Amino acid sequence: MTLLRAGQPLAAALVWSELARGGLVSAQLWCGLGSALMQCRGQLVRKPFEVWAGKVFKRGAPALAGTEYAATVNEWLVEVAEARAQPPLIDAEFSEMIEFLLVNERVLPDAIAGLGDDDRMGLVMTLGDRGDPLYVPLLRSALAGQLGGGAARSAAKRLGPFLERPDVQASIAAASISPVADELGPYLAPLLARFPAGWDAPRTAACPPYQGIGRIDIELLSAGPRPTACAELLRAHLDATTRDAESWARFTPCVVKKGAMRHDALQLRSALEEVGAKVELHGFTWSHESSHVAAHAGETAAKRPWWKFW
Repeated sequence: MTLLRAGQPLAAALVWSELARGGLVSAQLWCGLGSALMQCRGQLVRKPFEVWAGKVFKRGAPALAGTEYAATVNEWLVEVAEARAQPPLIDAEFSEMIEFLLVNERVLPDAIAGLGDDDRMGLVMTLGDRGDPLYVPLLRSALAGQLGGGAARSAAKRLGPFLERPDVQASIAAASISPVADELGPYLAPLLARFPAGWDAPRTAACPPYQGIGRIDIELLSAGPRPTACAELLRAHLDATTRDAESWARFTPCVVKKGAMRHDALQLRSALEEVGAKVELHGFTWSHESSHVAAHAGETAAKRPWWKFW
């Protein structure tokens, strides 16, 4: 509700979707999630949000009946009559809906950055406690100081379950030498103590790929004629340490990101190709090629051009 009141329906929908996927069931959740989806509609992309909202409202109908939220849901359904025809959302669709909503990994960090200090810290605490990989980009952004000192301290206390991830290790390494290192010291010390000796030594092979929650793996085939520029782009786009970025540029071919989002993958590929690097995106599809909405409409992606999809 904090995100929705702040005018961030996409971020609110993401959080409610994760809560629902995690098993939470309530009239407020189904009304909030469906309402957030409806508020996400834009001028060009409207129908997919309406379809998802219709499925959410149908899934939540038993919990919504007779509650104060039922009137709100009925108002949405009157506005978009087609939503009434949707079948109920099933458990297997939660991850697909989250992937649809997660335009890029900055959705939650950017939405929360616009809130007040207390709200930023509170959301990092609450969402970090969920232990879901969906919130790792938020925790990394907070640890980097992008959301304030309180959020940074809260993130440090909630990164423990993800210490095996190279991207999380990179954030901890960067925070330990950042301008706020002294402030974070008591919170980072327990994490650093869990790493083996030499964990931050120069790499003698490519860093294992950073992890996302999408479907695309980004493989760097060649750093090209400007490996230093290639490494700098990798560092900037993936919030990587210089050590990790330089190892990727040096030890090609290698996968630099597993589970990237479509927007992030395209941006990184475009930037790297401008400096002569060669990149391959494994598992890349345009949204219409694997979308639930296309299947619901009864049209195969191969027969439906992308410009007619929405």
